[in-house]
Amino acid sequence: MSGRIGKAYWPDLSSATEAEKAVKTAAYVAFFVAAITTIGSLLTLFSVAQILPGWSIVDALVFAVLGVLILRGSRVAAVLGLSLYVVEVVASVAASGNPAGLVIGIFFGVALLNGVRGANSLKRIKENATPHAPPAAQGGVTPPPGSP
Repeated sequence: MSGRIGKAYWPDLSSATEAEKAVKTAAYVAFFVAAITTIGSLLTLFSVAQILPGWSIVDALVFAVLGVLILRGSRVAAVLGLSLYVVEVVASVAASGNPAGLVIGIFFGVALLNGVRGANSLKRIKENATPHAPPAAQGGVTPPPGSP
């Protein structure tokens, strides 16, 4: 994408620094979702306000664990975090009938999607940077110099 806004929401992840930045952003989004969910479920559990169901604390824990794994570059955690987030946003909008949460859901969803892209890009960059070991290092026999 061209332009400053396009690059902010769909960055070029061909370099390791940009891919790591996208992965960190996705992890921070997962941590933020975990924090907000924790606050909402604790308010419900302590009968302060009925914001989220009390069992949402489990959801917050899942997002916190996914955030840690995403921060480590786990592609599986990045995909699971994005999938879980999309399912929850769609279910929330469907249950409430109010599409107001969809706006911020799209921004967070794009950040999580870029985390998936970044984790895949990091894996590809690391595979290309690792030189293949010569046959001797793999346990093979190296022929003596000068032999055919």
